[in-house]
Amino acid sequence: MFLKLLSKFNANDKIAKAFASFYEKMEDAPLYGAYCQEVQNIPFNAYNMIGPQEYDLIKKIYESKTPFDLGMGNGAFKTLNPNIEGIDLSNGQDLNNLKFDIKYKNLICIDSFYNLYNYKILIKEISKGDNFYLFHSFYNNRDKFTKYLEQNFKTIEVQNFTEQNYEMWKHSEKFINKLDMNRLSQNEKYLINIKLKETKKQLALHEKKLVNRVFIHAQN
Repeated sequence: MFLKLLSKFNANDKIAKAFASFYEKMEDAPLYGAYCQEVQNIPFNAYNMIGPQEYDLIKKIYESKTPFDLGMGNGAFKTLNPNIEGIDLSNGQDLNNLKFDIKYKNLICIDSFYNLYNYKILIKEISKGDNFYLFHSFYNNRDKFTKYLEQNFKTIEVQNFTEQNYEMWKHSEKFINKLDMNRLSQNEKYLINIKLKETKKQLALHEKKLVNRVFIHAQN
């Protein structure tokens, strides 16, 4: 699998450094690892919004397809397949500037599509491949986005994980509420506070029926 970047990455340096710093903190935060394991069923430190059922599906994809990862974070999913390659904002790489110069077979994007300001351009590039796997929480425009995928791929399969995602965030709230924040390390406190804010936000959205958590498999 080969990727050529035809234009320079223009990701904001501050954003790249912020992501890189966040991933460094994850590596030195055992309690955050316990959060990932208990709440999301992820047996390593990773930052995303997937629940246990989604992780099981992702595990199968990584182990069988070796997809190119669009937004691979700290590279933790290489635990599932050491041959995985990908890009991430933490390395100063911007999804909005990617050009694929040969056909890709499989690409995956887990909770990174929100970084795109023009998804139509990237979808046209991704559609040169065989499979595109997307895990994403939609707050609007899901139908519009799905229709655009249908215009560029032969088949579209959508699995809804909204109910399971809601349960995952409720589990997250219970896990965090049991913690004694005074006993956490500085890194753990930083990461858990971020998860707490995220948990409150996602629960509020779910309670108002404003979030749609889906897995989309687009195939040629």
